[in-house]
Amino acid sequence: MSIKILPKNVIKKIAAGEVIDRPATIVKELIENSIDAKASQINLHIEKGGKYINLNDNGIGMNKKDLILCIKKYATSKINNLNSFNFLNSFGFRGEALTSIKSVSRMTIISKTLKQSFAWQLYTEGFNEQILSLNPISHPTGTTIIISDIFYNLPARRLCLLDDKVEFIYIKNIIKKIILMKLGIGIKFKYQNKVIYNFKKVTDNISYINRIKVIFGNNFLKNSLEINAIYKKLKLYGRIMIFDKKKIPNNLFKYFYVNNRIINNNFLYRTIKETIQNKFNQSYIFSFLLYLEIESNKIDINIHPKKNDIRFYNTQLIYNFIHKNISKILYKNNFQIKNQNKEIYILKKKNKINLKYYKYSANVENILMNNKIKQKIVYLDNRPNFYFKNFGKFLTIIKNNYIIIKKNNFLYFIIIKTLFYFFLKKKFQLILQNKDIINNFKINIKINITEKEYIVLYKTKQILLKLGFYFSLNNKNVLHIMYVPIFLSYFNITKIFLNLIRKIIHIKIISLKRIIKLLINCINDSYITWDNYKIIDLLMELELLNLNNNLIIKELFCLIEI
Repeated sequence: MSIKILPKNVIKKIAAGEVIDRPATIVKELIENSIDAKASQINLHIEKGGKYINLNDNGIGMNKKDLILCIKKYATSKINNLNSFNFLNSFGFRGEALTSIKSVSRMTIISKTLKQSFAWQLYTEGFNEQILSLNPISHPTGTTIIISDIFYNLPARRLCLLDDKVEFIYIKNIIKKIILMKLGIGIKFKYQNKVIYNFKKVTDNISYINRIKVIFGNNFLKNSLEINAIYKKLKLYGRIMIFDKKKIPNNLFKYFYVNNRIINNNFLYRTIKETIQNKFNQSYIFSFLLYLEIESNKIDINIHPKKNDIRFYNTQLIYNFIHKNISKILYKNNFQIKNQNKEIYILKKKNKINLKYYKYSANVENILMNNKIKQKIVYLDNRPNFYFKNFGKFLTIIKNNYIIIKKNNFLYFIIIKTLFYFFLKKKFQLILQNKDIINNFKINIKINITEKEYIVLYKTKQILLKLGFYFSLNNKNVLHIMYVPIFLSYFNITKIFLNLIRKIIHIKIISLKRIIKLLINCINDSYITWDNYKIIDLLMELELLNLNNNLIIKELFCLIEI
């Protein structure tokens, strides 16, 4: 299929645009394009922590017309209508990767198809929408892309890049994940003219196992449990290794592929964690390399800017399938826990429930729910279960205002608004102490502003940049917002930003601390419809803040009375 600009009705359905936050992201996008181009060999040469990237493949290549179109936004050959979203088998589909990469770098593309007698070389850079040069050139069938001077036109973003050695580690980790895709592609990776990986095309299971050995070591191959399960059109296979916390190895890893796409999904991770820790206890940890094959119309890939997360349409089925087969393999390999006393004592005292039970009691919640709590709240038996160190087990949401959790044998409710306010306050406290940074995502919003608002934005631009907002003020009447903090993805960004500007206008002394306070109030005053995914993300974010003061966290908890 040739490259075409997507129709407007398809563009509206595409999730927020491609985020180029570091060189590793560029490497991932370029390699995925090579895979989609049916390449059997990919050669990658990188210098200076990814500030220079040279990728060459032997894929189908592009003709002159497609080469010119490929750098246009929403230009792709992977989808052409709304129905295509239900049957996505390619890694890319939005037609945004090359445009986003070009906008922050200097880009050269050389490509040739089998039918062409010579190749074409294109050069472009930055936000310039024009092609700066287009010339015929000698080149074998396939594509070469050269990226240099990353973030040359965004000095603030360039300053955010870490040391070359750290950026190299990010790039290496991305390439390791791609090497383990079961696609049979040969990959050669050179850094500073030194060969890091050189894997020939996978032709059999032995050469694939050799890749695992090189990436994870012989210990993982020898001591991991092999999983291979099929149920209807679902297939789960791979390896999992379980350790006692007292004997933690040097490298723990969690690689999960869905239809050969590397996925970072909380639901999958927590399903595996729950299965293992229910079988053992909190003193065991694990590493895994797992592959799930599922019909493409049973999942939604179009939910995250980086395409590293998915949504399952039937989470119950996936949960049961993974839980059953990991439990089965643990049982077969004699990973068993001795029977424990499962007696549950329910004591009523001062209208509060006090539960005492042993660690391996499975139906404590069912017994608890049958003790008249069902008369008091709407309880949804949501699978999978999600456990958090600071907040216990998340059960359900009530009337968009409260969440119900179970911790230390008690049921509690937490006011969602208070919880989110607590998260924002702690997040910004760490930023003020330079202990944390704000991740942001790319958007494209244009807002009409007054002259007064323009002046305020001009004065506070550097402060707002530190808080994750990146915008331009080329026109005095129009504000163009390009990046916002990722935790605002659920909100009406236009409304929040305008409210913030109007509040800043009325303060006499502008400071980072004062603007943070105003921003928190603007966010917390905004309405949002909460669902399980959003709550789980919020609780995960709170876990990542490494909160040490349990007394402050406990103040959020309200015991459910009977």
